[in-house]
Formats: sequence, C-alpha cells, structure tokens
Amino acid sequence: MSPTAGGETPARPLPDSVLEVLARHHLPADSLSVYVQGVDAEGPLVEHHPDRARVPASLMKLVTTLAALELLGPGFRWTTRVYAGGAIEEDRLDGDLYLKGGGDPWLVSERFRRLLWRIREGGVRDVEGDVVVDDTRFDVPAGDPGAFDGRPYRAYNALPAATLLNFNSTTFRLWPEHRRGRVRVTLDPPSTTLRVDNRIELSGAPCRGIRRVPELRVEAGSGIATLHLDGTFPAACGPLFLSRSITDSATHVLGAFEALWRGMGGRIGGSLRRGRVPENAREVLAWPSEPLAQVIRAMNKFSNNVMSRQLLLTLAAESEGGRGRVEAGRAVVARWLVERGLGSRDIVVDNGSGLSRSARASARALARLLLMAWRAPVMPEFISSLPLAAVDGTLRRRFHGSRLAGRLHLKTGLLDHVRSAAGYVLSASGRRYVVVLLHNHEDVHRGAGTRVQDALLEWLAGQ
Repeated sequence: MSPTAGGETPARPLPDSVLEVLARHHLPADSLSVYVQGVDAEGPLVEHHPDRARVPASLMKLVTTLAALELLGPGFRWTTRVYAGGAIEEDRLDGDLYLKGGGDPWLVSERFRRLLWRIREGGVRDVEGDVVVDDTRFDVPAGDPGAFDGRPYRAYNALPAATLLNFNSTTFRLWPEHRRGRVRVTLDPPSTTLRVDNRIELSGAPCRGIRRVPELRVEAGSGIATLHLDGTFPAACGPLFLSRSITDSATHVLGAFEALWRGMGGRIGGSLRRGRVPENAREVLAWPSEPLAQVIRAMNKFSNNVMSRQLLLTLAAESEGGRGRVEAGRAVVARWLVERGLGSRDIVVDNGSGLSRSARASARALARLLLMAWRAPVMPEFISSLPLAAVDGTLRRRFHGSRLAGRLHLKTGLLDHVRSAAGYVLSASGRRYVVVLLHNHEDVHRGAGTRVQDALLEWLAGQ
C-alpha cells in the first residue's frame, strides 16, 4: 500500500487474520467496528464501520475518568465528615454521632477502620445517642440493584450512595477446616445488620470450579438481613472469597460501624438510622479520600462499576455545588465532550459505568478521545489507570507469552452480546497506536469476541 501525497498511509480494511476469525465463528463483519491510528499520525491505519453507534460496555469508564481528571484534577479528594450532636466529655458523646458521606468511591474496609480510630482518638468512646448516616450529598432515587440482569446481589450491580463502604459489598471468606469437618465463614467488613446462616457441609469431592460456590439466599428482616448459605464445599479446595452486595448502603455502613466500634471497646446507647446532620451539630473529623489519580487506577484496572457511578455523581455535585444527580452528571460530561471537540451525540452517557444497554459510542469518537488524552496534561495519570497486558487488572491473565505482554494498556468491556476494547498498543517497531474495537452480536460473548480482539491486537503489535 503506497502512501498518499501528504505522506500518510491511507486507511486499510480489516486485517486478514481478523476476517478469518470472524468467518470461522460465523460472525458478520458488520457487527464489528474498528478504528486504529498512530498517536503521531494524521489519519487512521484501519477503520471499519467507525461511525456506527454501538453499546460500548465498560469502555464508557474511559469517558468518565478522563472527564473527571480534566474537570476535577488528579489531586481531587472526597471528604467524609463526622459530626457530634452533643458535648464530648471523658470519652463520652452526650448525643448522636453523624457520618456524612462525600461520595468517596474508595472508602474500603481498611480506610474505614482508620476513620473509626480517628474518631476514637478525638475523644469519643461511648455514644449515648444514635449513630446516623447522612447520604444527602447525592440525590439517588431508590432503585432495584437487580434491574439490569436479575442478579441483585452481585457486586457489579451495587448502587451508588454518598456514603459507600467497600463498594457496598461484603466479602465472604470460606475456610475449610479439615479437623473439625466444617466450613468456617468470615465477613469483611463485619456487621451487626447481616447474619449468616451457615449450612455448608464439607465434602470429599474434587475441587472443581463451580462446585466450590455455595447456594445463596437472602431473607430480609427488620433492620437485619439473614444470608442463608447452603450446599457442599470440597475439602480439597483452599479458601474461597466471594463478594456480594446484600443490603442497601446505609444498612451496610451502619452494621459495619457498630461491629467495628464494639470491637474497639466502644458503646452505642441509641439506634442505627439514616438522617440529616442538624445545623447545630459540630464537625469533629474531616476524613479525606485518596487522590483521584489513585482512585481511578482501581476503578479502571478492575472495571469497578459502582466507583464509576460515584464519579459521575461527583461531577454533578461539584458542578452544581450541591447534590449529585445522574441527569446532571450526564449534562456535565456532554458539555465537556463538546468543549473538547467531540459531539455529545457520538458518545451517549447513561450511568457512567457502561453497565447499560442505553449507552452508545462510535469507534471513531472513542479513538478521538484516546488521541486527545495522549496529548493532555493528565496523560500519565490516565494511561497508567488502564490494565497492562499480562501484568495487572482485568488483563493479568491475558497475553502471557505474547509480544503484547507489558506493551498494551487496554480497557475491555463485557456484557452479554457485547465485547469491546480500547487503549494503546506499543508495536514491535516502537510506534504507539490507539485502537478501538466495538463488537455487538448475539454470539460474540461465546469466546469469539475475545479471539477477534486478540487477532487485531496481535496484528497491530507486529506493525
């Protein structure tokens, strides 16, 4: 293929290796959109249905995180605030204790424990009144976490909230105890609002995949949920960790607070409830989050949906100077796209995470976004947040032994009937390319979509 008069090589169609994979799996070529361009080039190397709007799945996180880096700044921090509703004397609070969430997506168990210790260090051991969670920073209507796919307890379906602990998920650790002939279950974080009914039996069956996962059933109660665990667990297996989102965010936070507070020797005289911080309450602690640049590494590396949804609501709250709403977050991102020269119709944001059938994007628009990021001041923070092939995140088990290992920063997307990928490839010649692949087809999720991605990426690595 000869270069054009301007020195650029004209765009070529899909490589033969990609066409062969499509044909082998009986996937129509028009179910796929591809756009490839060198970061220093004026035009594309490959373009195939580049302007067709498709479901991007988790590639939408690229839009949300880049917008946040530019609009909020890499050093932006969320703040969780603690207020006292009475006087504090001799380790005793004569009133209610308020925990007001600021939307921190990375308030994980370890940091929550440290927050509680800071309260203790501030002179509070016994709370004579109630412990109250104030979630009013975000305006999020009550929703059904199972609305997307009928799996309400899966961690990826957790709903956002201004006070979000551990992604509103509990990690259940199953420990086979051979001498006692039982399976021990522990919770992280511990909770007084979640009870576990452990009926799992230790078995002599071989350790094989799905056989390790117990049956799970949730029984809602008045302020306390009961998780029934049934089935058998092979004694030949090692410990198993399961993350599930069982209760609403406020119940989750309050149950963990009470359990950990008691473990620290503290006492709560009143109840656990939702509420608002009264005007006469006194702030006793402002707990900052990790900086945004660090938070988005966890968000993109492991494709965390609820963290991305928190980020969209934060963009709204910071823009409006008040409560974060989904509609306002969409509007903030749409304005930013237009200001950066990208049409808001080419990228349609839903909840900011990509866990949606309504979100849309074209391959060309996402490629332009990645090219823009390459030239942006926040480029190092953005690219370092993407999974690195054969090294970490969602790519830690892919591309081992390939020439792509350690040379590919790639965000992938996965839904039923959707496979997508976008990022940066460093080729064998030392040239870096932006690549976007959007694949929507009813059979693409049966392994074929990954093989199409591999064929394109391997071809590009050899350029």
